[in-house]
Amino acid sequence: MSKLWFAAVVGLVVGFVAPPALATAYYVSPTGDEGNDGLSEQTPFKEVQTGLYNATSPGDIVYVMPGLHIPSVFYTSKNKQRLLFWADGELGNPITLTTLPGATEKAIIDLRNVSKSYWGFSTNFYNYLVVDGAGSPDITDPNSFLLEITNVPHPNSTVWCFNIRFSHHVTFRNVACTDADQGCFQHAPLGDCLMENVYARNRDDSYSHVMYLVGDSEDFVVRNCSFTNGGKHGIQVNGAQPGGHIFDSCIIHDNKGAPLTFFAGTGHVVKNCFLYNVSGFNENPELIRFTPEYAPVDVEVVNSSLYSNDASGQPVLMGIYTGATAYMYNCIIDTAVGPYVESGNTLVADYNLFWNNCPPFGTNTFTGNPAWVNAATGDLHIGGGSAALNLASAAYAPAYDIDQDARPLGSGYDLGADEADPNANQPPSVDAGSDQAITLPVDTVNLDGTVSDDGLPDPPGALTTLWTKLSGPGTVSFGDPNAVDTTATFSAAGNYELQLEADDGEFTRNDTLIVTVNPEGGEPVDCIANADIPVVANITGTYVDTQDSDDVYEGLQEYQSDGPPKNRYTYMEHKWTIDVGTGGSSLTFYLEAYHTPNSEGDDFVFAYSTDNVEFNNMVTVTKTSDNDEYQTFALPSSLSGTVYIRVVDTDQTAGNSTRDTVYVDHMFIRVVE
Repeated sequence: MSKLWFAAVVGLVVGFVAPPALATAYYVSPTGDEGNDGLSEQTPFKEVQTGLYNATSPGDIVYVMPGLHIPSVFYTSKNKQRLLFWADGELGNPITLTTLPGATEKAIIDLRNVSKSYWGFSTNFYNYLVVDGAGSPDITDPNSFLLEITNVPHPNSTVWCFNIRFSHHVTFRNVACTDADQGCFQHAPLGDCLMENVYARNRDDSYSHVMYLVGDSEDFVVRNCSFTNGGKHGIQVNGAQPGGHIFDSCIIHDNKGAPLTFFAGTGHVVKNCFLYNVSGFNENPELIRFTPEYAPVDVEVVNSSLYSNDASGQPVLMGIYTGATAYMYNCIIDTAVGPYVESGNTLVADYNLFWNNCPPFGTNTFTGNPAWVNAATGDLHIGGGSAALNLASAAYAPAYDIDQDARPLGSGYDLGADEADPNANQPPSVDAGSDQAITLPVDTVNLDGTVSDDGLPDPPGALTTLWTKLSGPGTVSFGDPNAVDTTATFSAAGNYELQLEADDGEFTRNDTLIVTVNPEGGEPVDCIANADIPVVANITGTYVDTQDSDDVYEGLQEYQSDGPPKNRYTYMEHKWTIDVGTGGSSLTFYLEAYHTPNSEGDDFVFAYSTDNVEFNNMVTVTKTSDNDEYQTFALPSSLSGTVYIRVVDTDQTAGNSTRDTVYVDHMFIRVVE
């Protein structure tokens, strides 16, 4: 056997790595020129595609210099134009697109000129490729990235920012993908592909997933990435694929549908992930969906934190069709409803913590407050006093957590994605006390709050506390607003929400209570909205903006349906709750609102309900400007307790696709005893 032949055989068996290639560096700048040679910072090309056309040898590099790149040169086939890689790299010598070494300003590739219904930037069957924005970005902050790929949307297009198209050995890291028309990514990786340190956000009226895995793909690692604002799911794994995908240390949140859905593939692993929906969801708001519609599904979810503030009865996990097996180990599940798994699917659960009325399932179950750092903002790290501390099974636990901190940090492994540091500062604990009620002329209550802390950080080693009024019709005077125990005096009858806040110098926490000040005699009480119930709307502002006539609005914009343009329509629904207490001899609904002008006759109807099921229409908003006048409706005198207020649009005609917005300035129910 010759030495050359023997070496070739060994190379094939162990994965032969080619010797270093003679690489060429090409430079692309928004101020460049296509007549340049592209071989230096002083003589760059203008077009990204020109750099890719020239990078045809293993080891070649395309440096995208800082500034806004709006490509006008593309690969064109069948009248479809997009950016493409143009050759294979090789193992150890990939073809790379990256930012300029030492750059401190961002390079933006704006895909506004790519064709509709196509990929914006694609690997196009080529292999051993790298897209690397470099730097050390924060995956929750798109402004921290040195490379951004964005698609300024044009109507009715279906463009994905980046596409791994039937390629293997592709790395995509340190890149922000934003304002995606269809979705940020459509991938069909053939194996050994990595996506790492990526921020991905669809545009607000997108109607597809943030990432869509299709075709016969396998062994795709997605690590330390953030996916949000999907028009459907955050990530959908689809097609008749072998699977084996790994989602590691990712944050997938606030999509219209589930953060993760699996339609096919076995051997998938989800670990150290934050999966949550706190706003905007309206389609399949469960947190994980298993739908083996195309092929069997097998998924292991380990040491992940799942949270939803949806109280509408949607399950934390849904398994439909038949042929799915889901494993949940060492997770924290903070939802109002448990799983829904149809016959023919299997759910195996062990060592999980349940909270917020979610019924425990599986073996070795725990219940208790996970003590999130701030669930409202999606910070699912756990704080001191968490019921998740030291309860996880070492047999399932990864060697690190979502922040890449080694496990364990305490005396045992923690449940969920975060491994809490027992020596770290923990947020203060705040309890504002019980709700209270008084009747005028008594106008003062005693506030009995409770605050505790661990004394860290030091300095300052002390807490500062503050009482404030969040809502209510009159003024509130506190005896000592900085004292935990103090008094509150009210100037008028009504419902007041008071907040006690504590600040330890690093963390701020708060709690609220409601004080009901009943009128003396027959003085009317104006009862205002105390909560939003999002259904289907793009929301600006909150219910708090409806509590006063001050030209500060809660805006509710319609969604646009899927389908061909001629069949699309717009629709919107939103709800609030108003507490009218024990009611009175008369109740009247007041509304100050208007909507954007349109030529489709689309208005907005407000209705009320006592059970959030059967609604009765009250008033229709037809005004297209705010004239500070109220519309009113006399409610039944039998009403008491919680009243649900709903607004819906009146026109859902196919082809009428203008997305109108209703603006609510002031809304209340006036109660007279």
